[in-house]
Amino acid sequence: MPINETGQRTTPYAEAVATLDKLYAELPAITCQRKCQDSCGVIVMAKLEWVRIQRKLGYKPKGKPSCICPMLKQGGCSVHAIRPTVCQLYGLLDMPLMRCPHGCTPARWLTEQEGYAWLAMVETVSQQVYPHAAPAAQAQGIPIEEVAAYIDRAKAAGKVY
Repeated sequence: MPINETGQRTTPYAEAVATLDKLYAELPAITCQRKCQDSCGVIVMAKLEWVRIQRKLGYKPKGKPSCICPMLKQGGCSVHAIRPTVCQLYGLLDMPLMRCPHGCTPARWLTEQEGYAWLAMVETVSQQVYPHAAPAAQAQGIPIEEVAAYIDRAKAAGKVY
């Protein structure tokens, strides 16, 4: 295993991505109807997930003032196969905000604690490649004020966050 300039062990990018794929494959199956685009907003993700998305797309996605996910293209996710963990968990968690509003149900519901454990596992893998990156620091470059305003508008419209 490589060692970085501070003497920490690091994991090569390709090995870390393979680990992500294995983790994603362990999530319960869900028959997705691909109707949940309304739920695609600004999210935070691990640095490894952000770099992976940039490599796939060939550019750095920039968030929009509408707070709609910049990876949402023509009504679908342009990175669906490698979408970040929080997106992978959508529809799988037994929590009101993470349930699919279109009736898709997983083979097994995950608890809130299991969801946090998945996020922590992915962050651990990411930190092995990018040890100096802030946890879940990638938020598509949208200023926090815009995200806060979006949440306020969603609350006013009856969506709870």
